[in-house]
Amino acid sequence: MKRILCVVAAAAVGLTAGTVQAQGFTPDPKMNYQVLALRAVETGRLEGTVASVDPASRKVDIKGPSGRVRTIRAAKNIQGLEKVQVEDRIVVETYQSATFLVAKKGETLMAPEAVAAFQTASRPNEVVEAGEVLMEGTATVAAIDKAAQVITFTGPAGRSFPIRVDNPVLLSGLSVGQAVDYRLLEQVAFDVKVTPKPAPPPPPPPPTHAKIEGKKILIDDVIFFDTNKDTIQAKSYPILDDVASIMKANPDIKVRVEGHASKDPISAKRGKAGADFNLRLSDLRAKAVKAYLVDKGGIAADRLEGIGFGWNQPIAPNDTKAGRYKNQRVDFNITN
Repeated sequence: MKRILCVVAAAAVGLTAGTVQAQGFTPDPKMNYQVLALRAVETGRLEGTVASVDPASRKVDIKGPSGRVRTIRAAKNIQGLEKVQVEDRIVVETYQSATFLVAKKGETLMAPEAVAAFQTASRPNEVVEAGEVLMEGTATVAAIDKAAQVITFTGPAGRSFPIRVDNPVLLSGLSVGQAVDYRLLEQVAFDVKVTPKPAPPPPPPPPTHAKIEGKKILIDDVIFFDTNKDTIQAKSYPILDDVASIMKANPDIKVRVEGHASKDPISAKRGKAGADFNLRLSDLRAKAVKAYLVDKGGIAADRLEGIGFGWNQPIAPNDTKAGRYKNQRVDFNITN
């Protein structure tokens, strides 16, 4: 947090006219002035998301990256709080001020021209005064460094506030150990930048290649593989993506992926060797489809099983090319 230490109003103590000017006015040698107000102003920056917003009280709760929620009051110059939404991204620049009021009891505070000077000096800090008092009590002058022109106050909580003064007359108006009134204002946002939360992504298009019918997920074509391999061809990806979409939309169903083979003439001539080859290949292909649905489709593995049946469960005659095309397939059976 960057700290800006400044004096917003001050007056001299027992000085000769013309010797020094404090905040733009000439001390009156006939009157002892006291310091009216010394203010330490800190600037800060908060980034996060809006946790809640109350435009009426001008309060915004901001959730930071760590999850901590901090409440910030917006200054009166901030407009449009009613448009801020929860989960919007927000960046705020803030002021927090600590004011030390110095005056001896029973004595006149300031001459009229001194009061006018105080008001003039305070005007640039009006945004700070838009906050509410967070803490007040008695502080103590802890140190006065005349060489550096720094007065250090210690607040009620033991926190130190070093304040550099441009006018050396202020150094003579205080003494170490002197008690002063203390008032800490809450953090006030003087600049707010809001980025609306992104719109939710559009819903995925409804499946066009697959649908649930009874205890099956029916697809509109066979799943294509490289010849005699379990490598799924890319043209079948849209079909499998739609199967995954249906399973996501129906999170309770479990599916058995069944691989089937056609009994082509060449394999048939090989007898048992041909049958064993196709049984093994159909099993590998079923498991490849399961792996795709898990890895690419995001389906939990325990919702799927893959098994091959070779050419033992044909749905069409194997003596025609069209029939073998239908038999070399992958079925999706709902098991629960």
